[in-house]
Amino acid sequence: MPEDFFAPISNHATPPMYRYFNGKEWVESASGKTVEVRSPIDDSVVGSLQVVMTTEIDAVMAAARVGQAAWEATPLNQRVKVMRLAADWVRHFEEYLATLLAREIGKTTDEAKGEIRRTADLIDYYADEAQSIRGETLDSDNFPGYDKGRIALIERVAWGTVLAIAPFNYPVNLSASKIAPALLMGNSVVFKPPTQGGVSALHLAQIFLKAGAPEGVLTCVTGTGGDVGEYLVSHQGVDCITFTGSSDTGEVIAKKAGMKPLVFECGGNNPAIVLPDADMNLAAREIVKGAFSYAGQRCTGIKYVLAMPATMEEPQPAIMKAFGEMVKMGDPR
Repeated sequence: MPEDFFAPISNHATPPMYRYFNGKEWVESASGKTVEVRSPIDDSVVGSLQVVMTTEIDAVMAAARVGQAAWEATPLNQRVKVMRLAADWVRHFEEYLATLLAREIGKTTDEAKGEIRRTADLIDYYADEAQSIRGETLDSDNFPGYDKGRIALIERVAWGTVLAIAPFNYPVNLSASKIAPALLMGNSVVFKPPTQGGVSALHLAQIFLKAGAPEGVLTCVTGTGGDVGEYLVSHQGVDCITFTGSSDTGEVIAKKAGMKPLVFECGGNNPAIVLPDADMNLAAREIVKGAFSYAGQRCTGIKYVLAMPATMEEPQPAIMKAFGEMVKMGDPR
């Protein structure tokens, strides 16, 4: 069943060449260019992604603009149904997606399954949040020069077309965290998956499409940041950008984006703080877990340890011991 469900997104060669979604169908780029995605585990080719042309991006933006108006007019309860079904499909394909994710970006099987489960839960969470939104009013006497007698209604409206740029380290979860809330609130989404992690992310996009995202409402463009990134973030068809990635890249995007609204999740600088009364063995294991989960390739990964002067030397041997017991090298699967 997974092969049939996900059949449109690739050409089924060995290794497969994946297509991009123009708002209507999965197609190959006229550029004829692709970029390989290789597994960090054994350097095998997972697949190749299209490198789209600027004219194809223009067409995608136009399709997103057309599709958005009707989608925003769709009742919220119908948009929620699409998200609920998408979450159910993610759960249904957990094993399939986790296996692909582990191979593509080198996560352990447990980490990959955890990401897939969190993705389904996250989509449901956003659906719950969307249905909990309540209307607001303001009495006219809130404003200088006015007495009671009039009411101002506050209405939440969609931005329009949202450009969603996802990172390599959580390519399924942090794609869903951008796509789901934007779609729920009536926006169209132009999705730019990462190159490494892009294969897994395109499978997620297909799930949203099969769940009922209408024509033009969700599109997917692929290619490296150097090939398509600058053109995308400065495109006049984009009304809002949501991005997860490095602080340096976020700064570049902010400069290119002009006055567009931005929702960024960038790098962190995260300490572990060890107090004198801490259980040192427990603290050490949590520090190792926080620092080396997914080889530390997380914005929330622990970067350094802070301890009180009187106990400064105590954490180090405990951490080294925990590291030796917990961190394993080799094939993570």
